[in-house]
Parts: sequence; structure tokens; C-alpha cells
Amino acid sequence: MSDVTFLCVQEPAQFIAGQWQTGEGGDPLVDVNPFDQSEVARLAPLSREQLDHAIESTARGRDVMRSMTPSERSRLLRDAADWLEARQEAFLTLSAMEAGSSRLKATFELGAAISELREAASFPGRMHGTLVPSSVPGKQSRVVREPMGALAVISPFNFPLNLSMRSVAAMLATGNSVLLKPDQRTYLTGGLLLAEMFQAVGLPADALNVVVGDAKMIGAAMTSHPVFAGVSFTGSTGVGQYIGIECARHFKKSSLELAGNNPMLVLSDADVEAAADAAVFGSLLHQGQICMSTNRVLVSRSLYEDVVTALEQRVRSVKAGNPLEDGVILGPLIDRRQADAAKQRIDSSVSQGARLICGGEQDGNLITPALLVDVKPEMPAAKEEMFGPCVTVLPFEDDDAVLAAANVEGGALSASVFTRRERGPIEQMLQAGMIHFNDQGVNDEPQTLFTGLGASGMGQHNGHWGLNAWTRERWISDQGDAYRQFPFPTQG
Repeated sequence: MSDVTFLCVQEPAQFIAGQWQTGEGGDPLVDVNPFDQSEVARLAPLSREQLDHAIESTARGRDVMRSMTPSERSRLLRDAADWLEARQEAFLTLSAMEAGSSRLKATFELGAAISELREAASFPGRMHGTLVPSSVPGKQSRVVREPMGALAVISPFNFPLNLSMRSVAAMLATGNSVLLKPDQRTYLTGGLLLAEMFQAVGLPADALNVVVGDAKMIGAAMTSHPVFAGVSFTGSTGVGQYIGIECARHFKKSSLELAGNNPMLVLSDADVEAAADAAVFGSLLHQGQICMSTNRVLVSRSLYEDVVTALEQRVRSVKAGNPLEDGVILGPLIDRRQADAAKQRIDSSVSQGARLICGGEQDGNLITPALLVDVKPEMPAAKEEMFGPCVTVLPFEDDDAVLAAANVEGGALSASVFTRRERGPIEQMLQAGMIHFNDQGVNDEPQTLFTGLGASGMGQHNGHWGLNAWTRERWISDQGDAYRQFPFPTQG
């Protein structure tokens, strides 16, 4: 703990109306290191009354944020990026302790979050309106872009800092106020750290509230309370479906990033070594606990044995263990439930005929990196999202069979393809929100579109798509003194 310098770790508390408050909602929520089960922090959950106060604060924050100039909002976001960058080592340590992140993964996440802040810092100057010619003589007609108001964010455990920051930064940059609820397992890096950072750089009170407590109570308030104009959620498809329905019932916008059974296609003309490198990275980064992770490696039969051999060499070289130790690439899964579920998918697939070449051994929350081959589409490892450290390989007779098997019901979040073939027909056929050729699927750049398809989510992030996501447009017309004549009878 001596290396962790964040105040939110030393004295964790709810962040409401610009003040740190002790929760009044019952027994403490213990933040546990997923590797050795040691206590990282403990936090008293908020009460219903405190949640009401946080909602009232967020409502007040709408006017606070709208009154800020674009340059003021930009400065806050740039300062926040600098604040975070200066605390890299402290974050890497905390991320390992709280989320089981390897240094590689935590560095990747920190860089992404900083980039999100710097990209969002450009948003205030990009909220352009439009003058539109009118068909009515003397009328001035314009479309204005403005903040939506008060917004809510529910973020997950896997990339807690980045997946909170992606929505929060864009929302604040475009003049909205925010209520953030991080996952209870990562409430430090996913929530309280953002509160500490924005408070340190001078974000006004009421602009951002961060609350930790009963997920159903907080989620229900976010989706039903009239203060909130929209909700951003990242997590499971089941919960996302519920949030989307509830938001629709209350005429709120919802942005949902959900699960994805993501394929990597290795066609007969692929570079085997490059494909193997990408498959191992895309499948095992952060123990496979990423919505964009490669869940299925679909290989044309002519390359199958070569691909399996190349994969085995790489998977066996991936070091698993305590993410605080040098050289460890693969740490523990977030908790025992997640680890048991991943292990069960591997074991069930083996019992149905798949071959486990290496790995797949469980010790608490740690599972050694697995290579599972000869998998069939109906097996759990291919049919369900693994969310665990397993490279799952499926053989197919030819390229046409690979292409036909790639799509799953509901669509994928991120697909990747290794081939030298023409891209057009393939990208038209693949049902995925994002497609990457000769690369793996875990890609996220702050200036370009991030989006799902079907059951993998509905909503857009990053660049001008993120700017548009949390603003609204209205038509304003002005007839001035050139009064119109209407085809109704008048007096006088």
C-alpha cells in the first residue's frame, strides 16, 4: 500500500456535491485483490437518502456545466490528463492490486484513458451549429447543438478507468453533468480515482458525483428518475437489455456496450506467424476479460496444423501469476465466480471432444493460459463468451466454410480477418460493429468510431461520434420583423 499515493485509496468515501462523505448504507464493501484476496480498501455504501442527494447535485450541475465557457471545459480536461499521466506508477500498482491487471494491460489502459481526455478536450470547440436556408421569406433558420443535461454512467470491472473515462470525459466536455456508478469490485480505479482527479483540477462541485452501493437501487434511479436524459452502460447483454428497455420506457437515451462472441478468421492465404501473434494477444490480454477479446479463432483446414503449432509455442510462453511481479503477462480473473465459469466452459468443451493442448489449470482466481483446439461451434468455448484466458481454435474445410461460420446470432462487437483477399465482400458479410484486417480485435482509438452491432450493443463512442452521442440538436427559427401572412381570416 505504501506505493499507492491516491487519497481515494487511503480514505475511500462517496463523492457527492463536491464533498467526500462516509456512506450510510450498511456494511462496508471490501475491495479485494483478486490474486491473493488481501484487502485493498473498504468503503461504506451510500444510503437511499445519499443517492437522492447525489441526484439533486447532478441536477444542479446541469446549469453549472452549461455556464462554463468552452475554453474552461477544455482546460479542465487537459489538466486532468496531465494529472493522471503524472501518477502512472501509482496507477499501475493500484490497477494490479484491484483489477488483477498486468503492467502491460494497466499501461495500455492508462494510455487509453489519457488519450480519451485529450480527445474530449477538443469537443467544446467542435459543438457547431448550422444555418439552414428557409423557404419562408424573412425567416432565419438554424440548428443548434447543446448539452443533453444530466447523464448517468455505469462502468464495468475489466477496464474500469478507461471505460468510465470514455463516457465521463465526453459528457463533461460537451457541457453535461454526470452521476457515475463504478463496479463494486473496482470502485477505486473505476470511480473514486476519477472523482479525486477532477476535484484536483478544479471541476465545479455538482458537475460529477460518484456513488458506490446497491447496484439495483442506483441503476433503477438512473433509468427512471426524470433528471437523467441518458445512461451509458458497459457490461453484460442481459443487464444491458434491461437498462435499454427501462430507458425506453422513460424516454431516455441509452448507450450500451455489451458482450461479444468475437471471431478471428484465418483464411488459407494468411500469414501464419502474424495470425498466431495476433490471436494470442487478442485472446489473452487481461485474461480474456475484454468485450473485444478474440473468442473464436476460425482456421481454414490447409493452415490448421501450422496455426495450432504456432499458437502452442506462444501460449506456453505466456507467464501467469501475481501481476505485481516482473514478467507476468496474465494475472488472475476478477473473482472466483468468473474463474469458475471460464474453467467450466473449458472443461465442458473438452468433455465434448475438444483437445486441451496446454494450460487451463485453475488455482483460485488464476487460470493458466489455455490452448483449446478441435473445437466445434456448438461447444461452450465457442458458443458462449469465454471471458477467460483461452485461445479457442475451430477448424473448417475451406475459406467459404470459415466465412459462413463467423457470424453468430445477434452479431459481434469486433471481428478480425487474416487474409490477402479482397476486403469488400468479407466486410459486407461479417456481422460485427468493428472489423480489423490482418490485426486482432482489441482496438480502441479515441479519434475513431467504437460501436457494436445487435446484441453486442447500441451506441457510439470516440471522436465526433462521442461528441454527438451526448449532445442534442434543436431547430431554432426567427421570423424577426418580417411578419408572415397566414391563410386564416383576420380582424381589422
